[in-house]
Amino acid sequence: MLIVDDIATNRLVARAHLRLLGVATDEAASGEAAVESIRAAPPDMVFLDMNMPGMDGMTTLRQIRKLPSRAARVPVIAMTADATEAHRRKYLEAGLDGYLAKPLTPEAVAEMVARFAPRGDFGRP
Repeated sequence: MLIVDDIATNRLVARAHLRLLGVATDEAASGEAAVESIRAAPPDMVFLDMNMPGMDGMTTLRQIRKLPSRAARVPVIAMTADATEAHRRKYLEAGLDGYLAKPLTPEAVAEMVARFAPRGDFGRP
């Protein structure tokens, strides 16, 4: 699982929720770093902040979808403070696989992980 957010505290919160589920995580502090990380070793899923400086979440998503094979198909979940229904629709229509509003809750994170890992073996070390 790759957590992408320019704010370290947000990455820490996501990591804490995921570790409670036993999910192994990696992190990137920018869209550019995320794309390179995914190119080198595609994760099982990506939590992607949509409002980062430089390469924002939408641009990062477009770059991920241009990567070869498995890397382009990784499930990408918006992780954002844009918490309106209009934002949720916009992000899902743009090709994101899921949507999490900040602040993240353990329940919402668990639901998203379960959605993409129904066998219960997701990202385990």
